[in-house]
Formats: sequence, C-alpha cells, structure tokens
Amino acid sequence: MPLENAIPRIDDRNYDSLIAEVRTRIARYTPEWTPVWTDINDNDPGITLAQVFAWLAEMLTYRMNLVPELNYIKFLQLIGIELNAAEPAQAEVTMPVKSSFAAPYVIVPERTQLTAEADDAGSPITFETERALIALRAQLAAVLAYDGYSFTSVTLDNHEAAQGFQPFGPLANNGSALLLGFDEPGAFPAVELNLAVWTPDNSPSAAFKCGLPDAPSFASATLRWEFWNGSEWQALSLLKDDTRAFTRSGHVYLKTPNKGMQRVVIAPETKSLYWIRARVERSQYERAPKVLAIRTNTISVHQAETVRDEILGGSNGPRDQVFRLASAPVLGDTLRLEIDQGSGAEIWTRVDDFFGSGPADLHYMLNRTTGEIRFGDGRNGNIPVANPANPEGNIVAREYRFGGGKQGNVPAGAIRTLTTSVEGIDDNNVANLLAAHSGRDEEALEEGKKRAPPAIRRRWRAVRAAACECLHTPGKRGGAGCTNSGRSRAKPGGAPAAPAAG
Repeated sequence: MPLENAIPRIDDRNYDSLIAEVRTRIARYTPEWTPVWTDINDNDPGITLAQVFAWLAEMLTYRMNLVPELNYIKFLQLIGIELNAAEPAQAEVTMPVKSSFAAPYVIVPERTQLTAEADDAGSPITFETERALIALRAQLAAVLAYDGYSFTSVTLDNHEAAQGFQPFGPLANNGSALLLGFDEPGAFPAVELNLAVWTPDNSPSAAFKCGLPDAPSFASATLRWEFWNGSEWQALSLLKDDTRAFTRSGHVYLKTPNKGMQRVVIAPETKSLYWIRARVERSQYERAPKVLAIRTNTISVHQAETVRDEILGGSNGPRDQVFRLASAPVLGDTLRLEIDQGSGAEIWTRVDDFFGSGPADLHYMLNRTTGEIRFGDGRNGNIPVANPANPEGNIVAREYRFGGGKQGNVPAGAIRTLTTSVEGIDDNNVANLLAAHSGRDEEALEEGKKRAPPAIRRRWRAVRAAACECLHTPGKRGGAGCTNSGRSRAKPGGAPAAPAAG
C-alpha cells in the first residue's frame, strides 16, 4: 500500500469539539464576568468570537497534523521502505483416490482449486495446488519402525498424528529402517511417489543466504531407499529429499520401478503388502529423529487464485499511464504483463522504481496491494504506445495470482472442498492434516516505522547469523527484532573486522 494512504491524525479535534471545550471553560477563565456572561448560546457576541477562533484553529490543526507525518513518510520512502503486501497462507492437503477407481493413479493438475469455509460465514477461502500431483490408488496401510533388532508397528501413531514416533528407533543406528507398506489391488505403478513428512516442530526453514555462493548442505544421516522384489531389498531411485533424512518437515520424492515390486507379509503385520523402506546406511544423528506423520497423495496449497488473459485496456501514449488489475492483492512476482505495440506481444518487466530505468526499458511498477500498474515517462521507463489495430485492449495481464491475508490460516481439516473436478479423487476425504499457516495481512504503518532505524544502521550488511536472517527472511526483514547494526566488530588488538558479504 502507498505510504500516503496511511497518514494518521495526531490531533483529531474538530470545530464542534473546540466550541464545546470553549463553552465549558468560560466560567473558569472569565470569573470577573460572573454573573454577567451567562448566555453561551450562538446569539452571544462572545460565542461568535469563539466560533471564529475555533474555525481558524481547526484549519491550522489540520495543516499541522500533516507536516510531521508527511515528513516521516517521505523519509521512509527515501530509504526505500514501503509497506509489505499481504501474504498467502499455505497448507498441505491430502487427496486420496477412490479404491474403486479403475486406474492405479490419478494426476491432479497444477492450480487445482480447493476451498475452506470462512470464519465469518463469508465467501469461501480459495486455495490452489502449487504443482501437479500423482495421487496413488494404493493406500499407506502399515508403518513399521525397525531399530536393528525388532519391528514395531507405528501405524496407529502415524494415523493419529498426535504424539509422533521415532522412525528408526530411539538410537537410530546404522541398519535401522522405516518400512512403509502399501495396499494396492493390482501391480504397483511406476510413478513418482510423493511422501509428505511432518516433524513435531513443523519447520522446513530454508538456509540463510547472504550474497555468497550457495554452500552444499548435508543431511545428518545417509538413507538408502529400497523396495522388496520378492527375494531381497533392491535400491529405489531417490529424486529429492526435502526432509534432510527426517530431521525437518518436507517431501520425499521417489521413483518406483517399472517392475519387480512384490507383496510380502512382514510381522507384526498380517496382510501381504508392497513394501518400501528407508534404511540408515550411515548415521550421524545427534539425536534420533521424530516424525509426526507420513502421508501419500499430499500436496502443498496456497491461499491464492489464478487469473489469465485479463485485458487491462489500451495505451494512448501519454506519460505515467496507470492501469489497474481487477483483483488484488497480487502475489509476489506472479504477474506476466504483455503489451502489443503493433509488432506483436512483448513481455514487460516489473521494477520497484524507475530510477534505474532508461527510456527504452520495458519496465512497469506494480502496487501489489491495490493492483495498480504504472508505466514510465519516456525518460525513466518506456511509454507503451497506442496500437491502432487494437486501441482498447493491447495491454494484457496474461497471468497473475491474487490472495493473501490471515483469514487463510484455517484450522486442520477445514480445506475439504475440491472445486476443480478431478476424476478419481475421493471428494469426501480431502482435508489438510494440520492448520494452514504463514498468512498475514498487509503490514501496518507502525510496523513499517519499526523497520526504518535498523535499515539505516545496518545498511544491508551482516556480520552475524541473526542479522543475515533479518535481511533475507521473508516477512521478517528489518523487523523490530532485527537490531543488528551491521557495523564491523573489533578484532582482538583493536583492529576492526571487515563486514561480511551480503
């Protein structure tokens, strides 16, 4: 939101309140006129003078109110601080396949929409999947923890997702394993198997980046994924492990084999199942990991809606043209803007400001909160020219996503309505295991003010991990808790240390 829209009033007294205050103070400040001045109605000359001064005072107060706040807001803009737009909530939603479905799996397309009921009985809150999902008809029927000596069934703990369980036992030594048993009436399909894993802290935090090249990160253990082929365990292709060997929440992506998976009974289970296991090949855990739950057919969703091919209007060639999207707030860098100036559609690039834009640069500014799109003046940023062949519709938002706000932080089980029809999905059992999180409203002006002093002191430098976190963590950048100044710390002997990169 533009900071100008958030200018508060310091002195909110108006004409009526000033007159009322004057009338209450007449007896106190004019005792020498007692009992002469007893008429405080509008026909009294003294009240007439009070009304004149109240009118002048109201005008003066209004102007004075604007000066300090306007100066403060201009200083915030000078150092590049704008109010952060609303951010969408996110959750993990499980979409099981009907057991009677003919095919062994269902492909859930990207941007599939689901809804949750709003707390205020308003319009349903829409969520969208972030990627495509291959949902299996096979059900995760059994979960066994093997500590190197015996098997323990943790199926019930995995189903309840309340207390959690230790997938490799209390020691997590080499050779311990987690076994997943799948119940599939036919042959197990050769697909990407997506396993959603929750740990008790539920924090898949990303590594800090301070401008240096990405350093390799290593898990606390080496896990080997395998499947049972009827006579022995064979290696299974691991595509990606976001969980760092079950030490944080995330997804594990596996590629099941084209053939070879066979059923077997593994005690204490009594049913023949297809089995996949994660075996600890090399353990370097400081403590044994704990898992809250493991689910298949689960995908990440964000509280957002996608809009495609929205015509914003036609350019007529003047400077500083402004257009507005039909829906807001806009999420991140999701807007793809195309303009046809007569030689075909061209993609324009969003910038924060036009200070570094030249007259030929195809740049635009976007106010994410209001959906307002602004173009340059021909010196800083190009001016989109009119297209005689399409005078009313040569500016098109080819795609963007909108949404966000804390209303998206719905409780567990609330995201249960599949609005995009997907054949084979069991609509009655769609749900989010845990509550949605990370949704927040637009930043308030007071919160933006708190970011100003640290930003000036820090000057985008960091010498400690906490300062680096403040600089590069979304939603936390420059917050009230980010107090590191970014100044170099002194080395022993008095020599100043150079600030770290970033």
